[in-house]
Amino acid sequence: MASPSSYSTVAAGSTSIPAITALDVNHPYFLHASDNPGMVLTTVILTEQNYSQWRRSMEIALSSKLNLGFVDETYVRPAVNSMLLIYWIRCNNMVTSWILNSVSLDIRQSVVYMKTTHAIWEDLKVRYDHTNVPKLFNLRKELSHLTQGMMSIAAYFTKFRTIHDELECLSAKPRCTCTTCTCTINSKLEAYDQTVQLTQFLMGLNEHFTGVRGQILIMNPLPSLSQCYSILLQEENQREYTGNVSLNKDNIAMSIRQNTSGKSYQTKTSQKSVDTSVVVCEYCHMTGHIKEKYFCLHGYPPWHRLHGKPKPRPKSHKSTVAAHVSDNMAPSVSSEAASSNSGSLNLTDGQCK
Repeated sequence: MASPSSYSTVAAGSTSIPAITALDVNHPYFLHASDNPGMVLTTVILTEQNYSQWRRSMEIALSSKLNLGFVDETYVRPAVNSMLLIYWIRCNNMVTSWILNSVSLDIRQSVVYMKTTHAIWEDLKVRYDHTNVPKLFNLRKELSHLTQGMMSIAAYFTKFRTIHDELECLSAKPRCTCTTCTCTINSKLEAYDQTVQLTQFLMGLNEHFTGVRGQILIMNPLPSLSQCYSILLQEENQREYTGNVSLNKDNIAMSIRQNTSGKSYQTKTSQKSVDTSVVVCEYCHMTGHIKEKYFCLHGYPPWHRLHGKPKPRPKSHKSTVAAHVSDNMAPSVSSEAASSNSGSLNLTDGQCK
């Protein structure tokens, strides 16, 4: 912190204006060039339901800027004749602007006219920092019923860690504060809490993590919750990769089967779609097929229901035509022969009989 000797007074008429020759960057009243009243220090906006989370976020942000002392009144207001007064007022107003930017509109209107940052901070604490017992009850109940379900490992871990950390914030466990303590009770309590936290996290995992869960439980020493999450995440990624590979193999096999069946169907369709009324076989001179697909020469094709059976006997086109012609011509020839015979002998009907 800068000492009073680093400040000097400059006379301006009847008014004395304090002037600073140099202000160290670690001075609590130092403001960076990027600091402005419109800054938003946290994305958590204070409502009536999230005071604990908002307070924790604001404490982290203000402490990083060395301004937490304005809300807890560690940086008291300097005396009226102090050269640091105007810089304290400047920083106090800056922190007040940051707090107003992080609360809802209704809450902002109720605290905007307060004079100091500490007054706003304490007013919000009295109004919204209610008893923790109901909140603790709901959080512990939610944590005891929390399971992975359809969530990924990352989503399940985030939800579990959020509930657990909020419980720790609302109900901090007592620790030994003795400076000369030799019982190492703090380290034992820390190890016990980590074991309870790890086992409770593993209890909510799905059944297909049973194998890796058993391997984690027999490790000595037990891994931390973060290390356990890393192991489970690798297992989940490996399962997804294996599933994708098998799925791709199934898709390829199905595609091959579909293409093969499609080609067979197209072959059958193309073979059956030929106009058989104009096709004449060069071998037997019959219609309905061609020589290259004549069953009597090449046998039945694979798609035919008689495939594998002996070749059929060929049918002669000439013999078929001759038989057809002889059948048609036989009655006429017989009648003509009878009439010629009857005409040459001049026999009567009675004689013929």
